[in-house]
Amino acid sequence: MLLLDVGLPPRNAAEYAESAVQPGAGPSPRLDDPAWFTRTRAAFLG
Repeated sequence: MLLLDVGLPPRNAAEYAESAVQPGAGPSPRLDDPAWFTRTRAAFLG
């Protein structure tokens, strides 16, 4: 899962981007483990 603020100019994106690997996830991480997805997204958004 790549978490990125879409309002950020692309030239600055790498400075603020985060990535997370959900163990055992398939093509729909929010459906594979909703609690993990929600926790990870909430931590990114602050």
